[in-house]
Amino acid sequence: MLARWLDTEESKNDPHYASLKVFDIIGYGKTATSPVEAEPLKYLKPEDKKIMNRNSLLEVSKKILNANRDFKAPPETKFNLPGNSVKMEMIKILDKLYNDKIIFDHGMVVGKELAHVLSGGDTEIDKTLSEEDLFKLELDAFMKLIEIEETQARIKHTLATGKPLIN
Repeated sequence: MLARWLDTEESKNDPHYASLKVFDIIGYGKTATSPVEAEPLKYLKPEDKKIMNRNSLLEVSKKILNANRDFKAPPETKFNLPGNSVKMEMIKILDKLYNDKIIFDHGMVVGKELAHVLSGGDTEIDKTLSEEDLFKLELDAFMKLIEIEETQARIKHTLATGKPLIN
């Protein structure tokens, strides 16, 4: 999703745009209930096949597979992210949400980890990061968070109730 937002005109004019947009989408847990809602969030690309009738899924999927027998994976995406400068903007947003009592202590912890990943970590805009670099940032953040009791409580609560725990 970050790569798709980096490919927008807004992002080409503002190096913070994509990171902030994805921070907003993930942070607020924005979802889509249809392909029409998913496309503006960049969950889907405009050229992605959208099948509205469930009964057509298998038939259309077979046609897509047959048409793509010679598929070659696209080149790995490279990222130039602003690092600390955009992370500080995200933390200001988190501080406002915390002060307005929209998020609480653990929400701040999770939000800061998300900000670290989406900013590119300890990087500068002129340093190129690979997908693997971002996967490592994401895994490191996940491993830190999963060890925290409040994260475990969130997971248990969500699995038991189907609803998020705000802690």
